[in-house]
Amino acid sequence: MCLEKFCEKVRNFHKTEINCLLHIIAIIVFVYALWIHSIELILVAILIAIIGHITQEVKFKLDKRIKNSKRRKKGALELSIGTIVVIVIAITMLILGIVFVRSVMCGAMGLTGELNSKVKGEINKLFGSTGGEVQCLGQSSEPVKIIPGKTSNIWCGIKAPQTAKYSITLVDYNGIYSSKSEIKKWITIDSWTGTVAPGDDVPKKVIMLNVPENAPEDTIRLKIVIKKEGTIIAERDLDFKISRSGFFRAAMC
Repeated sequence: MCLEKFCEKVRNFHKTEINCLLHIIAIIVFVYALWIHSIELILVAILIAIIGHITQEVKFKLDKRIKNSKRRKKGALELSIGTIVVIVIAITMLILGIVFVRSVMCGAMGLTGELNSKVKGEINKLFGSTGGEVQCLGQSSEPVKIIPGKTSNIWCGIKAPQTAKYSITLVDYNGIYSSKSEIKKWITIDSWTGTVAPGDDVPKKVIMLNVPENAPEDTIRLKIVIKKEGTIIAERDLDFKISRSGFFRAAMC
C-alpha cells in the first residue's frame, strides 16, 4: 500500500513534458558526475531537477486557475500565455544550466593548441606562490591533465631580472605504467633556448608531447634542467596525468 502511494506520488511529480525532459537531463548529468567524481556537476544535476519541479508547479497552478475561471476564452488565453511563460523559463534555465555545465566541464587547463589565458594564469599563480625566475606547468601539487590522441604543449614562464640567455632541457622521464622507451616515442620537442629580457613574460613552449590514443591512463614525471648563461640554476620535476576526456566532455568542449 505504501509502495503504491509512493509510486503514485512519483508519477504525479513528473506529469509534464518539460519536467520529464529536465529530469532526463539531470539523470544524465548526475551519472556522468558520479563517473568523474565531480561535486559541481552533482549540484548542477540537482539544480536542473529542481527547475523541472518548479516549472511543473507553475503550470499546475495556472491550470487550476483556468479550471476555476468562469470565462473560458479568458482562461484559454491565460493558459496559452502561462504555457509560453513556463516554456520560456524552462528553456532559459536549461540554457543557463548547459552553459554552467560546459564551464565546469571545460574549465580545466588545456595543453593542446597554442598559448591561452588559462596557461598564463596557472604560470602566474605559480610565480605568486613560490617566486623564482622560472616556473613551469606541472610543478603544482596536482598533476596537469594530458589528453591522449592530441599534441600537448608544456610551457614555462621566465621572469628575468636582467637580459640573459636561458635554456630548458628535458633530461629524464618515467611513468607508473608507461616505460621509458614508450614515453621517448611521445616526445617531439625536448628543449628550448632563447634570450629573455626583463618584462618578457610570454610563456615559452619548452616540451611537446604527442601521446597516442591507445596510451594507458597513467601519471608521468618529466625532469627538466634550467640553465642561465650556461650555468644550471634549477632542476624541476613536472607531473602530468594521462586521462581520456570522455564522450560528454569531448562533445561539449
